[in-house]
Amino acid sequence: MLSRVPTLLGYQSKQLRAMREYLGGLAGLSGADVASLLQKEPRILSYSVAGTVLDVVEFLRGLGIKLEGILELLLRHPRTLGASVERTLRPAVSTLKDMGFSRADIARKVVQQPHLLACKPERYKDLLCLMQEYGITIEVAKRALKDEPGSITWSVNSMEQFLRNIQQLTNPPLDLNKVLHRGRSLLRSTPACHARMVQWLRTNLQLSEKELRHILSKGPGILTRSTELMSRRAMEYTEAGFTLEDIKDILCRQPSVIGLSFQQNLLPKLLLLKGLGGKAGGDPLTEVEIRQLVVSFPSILTLSLANIESKLDYLVTELQRKHRDILACPFYLSTSMEKWIVPRTTYLQARGIDQHSFTLNQLFSSTDAKFCKSLGTDLEDYTAFKLNMHGK
Repeated sequence: MLSRVPTLLGYQSKQLRAMREYLGGLAGLSGADVASLLQKEPRILSYSVAGTVLDVVEFLRGLGIKLEGILELLLRHPRTLGASVERTLRPAVSTLKDMGFSRADIARKVVQQPHLLACKPERYKDLLCLMQEYGITIEVAKRALKDEPGSITWSVNSMEQFLRNIQQLTNPPLDLNKVLHRGRSLLRSTPACHARMVQWLRTNLQLSEKELRHILSKGPGILTRSTELMSRRAMEYTEAGFTLEDIKDILCRQPSVIGLSFQQNLLPKLLLLKGLGGKAGGDPLTEVEIRQLVVSFPSILTLSLANIESKLDYLVTELQRKHRDILACPFYLSTSMEKWIVPRTTYLQARGIDQHSFTLNQLFSSTDAKFCKSLGTDLEDYTAFKLNMHGK
């Protein structure tokens, strides 16, 4: 410790002992915790208990942080004890408030990420200005920094280099406003990680520049995945009978699903679809049809088994359709039973309209206005029917 901070030799033992005793008495801080603090930041022993340290602790308590939280914060970032309340901590908290964080949010965030107490108002403003220069709207910029507050401690040069690296992943460059609107988590990953993923997508999936740009614009979060995970997912899909083109189509339609667990998401859905059919449900779906369904409607992988089963049961028992009808309208599986399926079906029955005269697409994949137009009924009549149905 002395080799790291030899100036401690210049302090009186009384002062050093006072600090050690204060730390030991702070909400029952254990001897091991005190040792850990001092090992991380020996300069703590040189701080004034009566001045800086007490002021910092009282300021943190004033934020609504309990002593246990303060200890957790200090164990993560001991140097906070020596920070100036007026020059450092108060301006940092003011910045976090300007970002839209509530008092409770700030208390929780600074315990988890103590370095936020070093953020500066002028740095926040400079970062917002820079992001706008790169075509990012002020709303998207503020939301991105709020969702990933660690980024407000970056230097302006670091943020500029980061944005430039993202932009240059494709040719023509990516629209940073779209990318950060959909992928704010990019701010907690590294440009090296992004570059590796782009290289993997180009090499292993043989994506064209247009396909790559489309995928990164629609689901930029894929850049935060590891190439090892992607290789494993691609192999699992291939073993399940999906072709390289299938995987590319799934990525283009919904990039996020490729990161879902094969065992927990894809496999159970495949087994469920393979088990469809029977007297009421009609002929079972073939393996080719099942793969086509997943490729055309990757969102099915994000739905729960209970959700899918209830929709399929309603399809057969209430709508008197066959299971394979979903091949022409897979969107039906993600439609709300309460808001769309049941009200529209009930409305048809109440108005004496034969629902078999319409396809599932006509019934469930359009707005209320288009739905009523296809029926030849009045939108106001259907709206009033729904309100009455829900007791409003």
